[in-house]
Amino acid sequence: MTTDEYYEGYKVHINNGGYKETTTHINCEKVRTLVHINEGCKKYELDKLPEGMSIHHLDMNKLNNDWSNLMLISFEDHSALHDFLKKHPSFIGMSEEQTKELIEFIRENHDIKTGDEHTDAEIELSRLKSKQERLLKDVNATNEEREQVEKDIRAIRDKLIEIRKEKSLSRLPKPKTREELIEKLEEFRHMENLAKYYGVSSSAIRKWCKNWNIDYHQYGSITYGKKITKLCPVCGKEFTTTDKENKIYCSADCARTKGTYFLDMDEIYKMHYDRGMSYREIARIYGVQHQAIIRELNRYIKKNNIDVD
Repeated sequence: MTTDEYYEGYKVHINNGGYKETTTHINCEKVRTLVHINEGCKKYELDKLPEGMSIHHLDMNKLNNDWSNLMLISFEDHSALHDFLKKHPSFIGMSEEQTKELIEFIRENHDIKTGDEHTDAEIELSRLKSKQERLLKDVNATNEEREQVEKDIRAIRDKLIEIRKEKSLSRLPKPKTREELIEKLEEFRHMENLAKYYGVSSSAIRKWCKNWNIDYHQYGSITYGKKITKLCPVCGKEFTTTDKENKIYCSADCARTKGTYFLDMDEIYKMHYDRGMSYREIARIYGVQHQAIIRELNRYIKKNNIDVD
């Protein structure tokens, strides 16, 4: 029997990207929560992750979500930092302050484009929204405090509108020749970084490449990765994935049934029908979801032609 981890009352599983994740249903819709994103927002007192930002694991261990190991960082810096750490692994595991200094070094030496003013405004807006939510729930908060926060939120939103207008007006013209686009693809390595440089979406970059008959896959797009072959640990079937996607199981069915192979169905049948234990109580003992107990028990009854009426 394995010991499963729970986060905020929900069972934790490892997603295809290697991150801890919980899944629940709200209003009949599946809601996924990434543990490192949720913990990062708590650390920085944010109601949600600001636009253009991500959470970096300082020790590069995706499963270590301690606050001391999480750092708020922009997409551009995150991508450049990971590229640097792959080549220089001795820098992995530094403190947050040391990592900030390293990012500054990378920016200076690799001409990384950043939009700090926009990012800071997004972070401040997220913090103010979180503060507003707390004040609304606080019965001791005054109307003046609530009005001031609302006023600050409007000011930040106006500032963001102005920044986005300036960015739109100062947007770089798209490359005029095929050779110019290829040169930029080789310089920025990832289409997402090149898209931010031009102030457009990565879909626009792909469209430009198609118009000039450029195979953009070879330029290290984040969306696409090198194809690799793996063996599914559940069914043993060989399947193809990419080093970016990093799938663990060949299919969703194998992922759902991975925890049911150690179930003692004879004992579970006795627990439910003889001792009167609920599906959820049995599920907690075996560390699986109660739907798995219901499904496997129904199969057991059907297989053994048991009359439960």
